[in-house]
Amino acid sequence: MKEDNPLKKKKHYILIGIAVALVAIIIVLIVGIIGILDRKNDKSSVSFNNHTQQTEHIPEETISIETQDDYVQTDEKEQTEYTEDTQSVNNEKPTDNDPQNSMSQQSGVSVNIEQVVQSISGNETAEITFGIDVARYQGTIDWKKVAESGVDFAIVRVGYRTLETGEIVADSNAKYNMQEASKYGIKVGVYFFSTAITKEEAIAEADWVADFVSQYRITYPVAYDCERFEDEASRQYHLTKTERTDFALAFLNRIVERGYSPMFYAGKSDLENEAKWETSRIERSNKIWVAQYPTQSYPNTNRSSYTGIHDIWQYTNQGIVSGIDTPVDMNIAYFGFRNTQNAQNSEAPEKVEADVEALMNFTEVNETVTAKEKTNLRDKPSQGNDSKVMYKLSNGETATRTGIS
Repeated sequence: MKEDNPLKKKKHYILIGIAVALVAIIIVLIVGIIGILDRKNDKSSVSFNNHTQQTEHIPEETISIETQDDYVQTDEKEQTEYTEDTQSVNNEKPTDNDPQNSMSQQSGVSVNIEQVVQSISGNETAEITFGIDVARYQGTIDWKKVAESGVDFAIVRVGYRTLETGEIVADSNAKYNMQEASKYGIKVGVYFFSTAITKEEAIAEADWVADFVSQYRITYPVAYDCERFEDEASRQYHLTKTERTDFALAFLNRIVERGYSPMFYAGKSDLENEAKWETSRIERSNKIWVAQYPTQSYPNTNRSSYTGIHDIWQYTNQGIVSGIDTPVDMNIAYFGFRNTQNAQNSEAPEKVEADVEALMNFTEVNETVTAKEKTNLRDKPSQGNDSKVMYKLSNGETATRTGIS
């Protein structure tokens, strides 16, 4: 047999080696591509599972509240950004700014969640509820009779800033009204009459209100009421519509930060066509309480003629309610609450009595009076068992009288 050419044999081995190397390279490339595809699939799967897992822990009613209430509503852009972040960063923990995540874990974790959980928390319903709003001008209210009359809620004036000097003053019957309304099962909201002329003043008003009501069970919103700003005597007379709106929003935003639901009160003519307020800015993130009194009151007129967004309709200021001796504002709310909220401050408030002088108009005097025989000086203008004798003036003793009603 003839022996192979050595050069030819060497070329043959070289070709075999090249072929083996090419096959190995191809195998490595295929394995690498398969691995990359697998990692992508794994990543997509984990992101989806994480998102699904979060959604499963959110109660259905909580989700519906977020879409119903525009102050906690998430717009499309925010939703898209959240989805993209979840997919691109597999192990990133959602931030506290995400109300859906915070609500799924614990009540009151952050400011935004406190607004929803403490004031709403899936507690708000779509039922129609009936209420009144009261101040010291209603005198001493018999809240037991009010509750028996069918009133669901009361919005109590807690205070006001004076028209000219700008001092904050508590309504003399505010604590009594909150105390007694709650005692008889009437759910409570509150309002403050503002004459703020700076954002700082508006924020101070909101803080004052939040501190004042912290020991009471506030379920309905905290409302901002600002009127008489066109009176020349008002410290707000020089303000523009934009400035007034800015100050109202400063108050309402601060109320949210303090854990209460915000609401803005005004008359129909002031709100319509942004006549006196930049209504579109206010209604974007706050409940609206509109006053409009038809000639035929509710239920003969079943809805307000105000066509803008509104959550409560004050339909008369001449209401007659058992337990209240004077006319009272009456309201219909297009929402209610399943449960009464707890007070933010767990310390029980001190029991208070009604201000029996609330309806008395006093004329200031400064004069000396002399007792002829014996004169009782009492703690309140009553000679009944509800008053207490503080001192007895004997014959010839004098006292200084500072007011006459």
